[in-house]
Amino acid sequence: MAKQPNLTNITSPYGSKDVINTNSTEIQEAFLNTLSRDGSSPNNMQADLDLDSNDILNVGTLEVIDEITLAGVTLSPLLFAAEEANDAAAAAAASAVIAVDAAEEAVAAQNTMLKPKGNWAPTTAYTFGDNVFVTVAQDAVNGGSSYYCVTPHTSGATFAPDLAKWNLTSQRGAAGAGSGDMLKTENLSGLANYATARTNMGLAIGTNVHPYDANLTTLSGLTSDIQEALTRKKHVIFATGQSNIANHLAYSWTPAANCFLWDFDGLVDAATVVGTTFDPMPNNQMGYGYSYANEVARANPDWDVYLINIGISAMPISKWMTGGPTPDLYDCCKDNVEAALTVLGVSEINEMLWWQGESDYTSNTYAANFETVHARFKAETWFREATPVAMATLTQNGVPSVSHMNSIIKTLVQAQPATRSLVDIGGQLSAQSWWTATDYLHLSAVGYEEAGKIAFNTLKGNGVLSSAQWRTVNKPSTTVRTSTTTLADDPHLTFPMKNGRSYTVRGRVFGYSEATPDFKWGLVGPTGTTIVTFATVMKNDTITTLVGRGSSGYFTGETVLQGSNGTLSIEFTAQILPATADGTFAFQWSQNTSNAGPTAVWGGSYIDYIEFG
Repeated sequence: MAKQPNLTNITSPYGSKDVINTNSTEIQEAFLNTLSRDGSSPNNMQADLDLDSNDILNVGTLEVIDEITLAGVTLSPLLFAAEEANDAAAAAAASAVIAVDAAEEAVAAQNTMLKPKGNWAPTTAYTFGDNVFVTVAQDAVNGGSSYYCVTPHTSGATFAPDLAKWNLTSQRGAAGAGSGDMLKTENLSGLANYATARTNMGLAIGTNVHPYDANLTTLSGLTSDIQEALTRKKHVIFATGQSNIANHLAYSWTPAANCFLWDFDGLVDAATVVGTTFDPMPNNQMGYGYSYANEVARANPDWDVYLINIGISAMPISKWMTGGPTPDLYDCCKDNVEAALTVLGVSEINEMLWWQGESDYTSNTYAANFETVHARFKAETWFREATPVAMATLTQNGVPSVSHMNSIIKTLVQAQPATRSLVDIGGQLSAQSWWTATDYLHLSAVGYEEAGKIAFNTLKGNGVLSSAQWRTVNKPSTTVRTSTTTLADDPHLTFPMKNGRSYTVRGRVFGYSEATPDFKWGLVGPTGTTIVTFATVMKNDTITTLVGRGSSGYFTGETVLQGSNGTLSIEFTAQILPATADGTFAFQWSQNTSNAGPTAVWGGSYIDYIEFG
């Protein structure tokens, strides 16, 4: 606190000016002896400041010139500087230690990393971590093991003197059977138990890997044809009856390569015999079922056709009925069909040939008996309700008793026209088809071949055979074309056509086009004697009917002028009677005007076709 000024009182209103001046000097000197709040000079202490045990509040920085005493402890700025220097030095030293440690660890890591050097060699410089293999030839005692270098050195002429400079990486096992040693020269021949070893490695035969099969070697040599073989349709024909089914006579012919015969032979086998395999259709025997199956195979080269021929001579229909006399022909049929289907890996037959009645032409119950037999077959899982049945008439229908039986057979067909077809053998055979003039029941080899063709043409005409059924070519995905007016085959809507065969084709194509490019389309295929085509086009919900081309050929260059962006639909039919060369039928299309805008045919478009003739 500033000292109080020593002022002289003025007692008279007329005091001396000297007293006033002295007082002013005292006041001025007193002000000069005070501390300035705003820092005006002089503002420095000339003696100690006694706070009388009071605090200094809100201190910023204490600037000490010499030293300061706190609670009796004297602190010097030099001391603080020394301590800071010591701290900095200690931190630097610690960092140096860390750096040294890191460097040492890096060196140690490098030194402990094994560095493969192959076989040990004399007069070679080795450093820490070099890994070598010492052969038995190089060192009979220490050889056969791997070592890594722990002391850098240059090797001598032999390994043993430097052994202390190496540590073992892996040691040679003890020699001798059962001692655990496994030499690379043995190629695993020293294993104690091969089966256990395979199991331990996840290679157990029959569990993890397939056992060897010679067939696999054969399959591995097959070409892509195996794919076709595995995916071909298996068409199964079941033929049953008496002598005209069982008979097969000597005949030289060339059956289709895709036609096969079950090895039950009713001319030599008893009704209790069950076949075991399918053989190629014989080229030196002819029978009714043989001829029929061959025609189906020829008409469907992409199928494999299998005939199960179960017939025994002089068997009345009672042999197929429950509780009938022995031999039991129904059980013979059932056992052989089921065995054959198992061999083929399929679950049902595709059609049935029935030629029986020669032993029943005087029966008044034949119609009812056949209905019973047919119902019995339909109860089997392999005989669908809709399985087609071709029923052959007996031969010379001029004989009264035979004509009566044929009338019954025709009545049976009329009773179920959706599944039964009449094969009128007797009315269509040539004279050379009979064995002799007196045998009006059986045929010669030529007769059986002709009868099989009659059956095929009858069933084909009735739409029973798949050769007379629609086959479908589906378009699985959408195709887009831009900037082209060249008609080109659609990549999916095609199918092969064969020389001499006739075709009926129908198709439905769905697509899209913008207004500028529009759409152009056509059909292409082998030429035919007669080609008839018709088409209906829908564009943006507007139907346009195209005039049929008659016999003038396929559609080509037909346009669909959209007028605006939108959808289109083309429905067409064509008939080629017959094709005059092998070739490909295709739906072609492009833009009508070249444009960068998209023109498309959508997935879901399709072509159906029938091959016949």
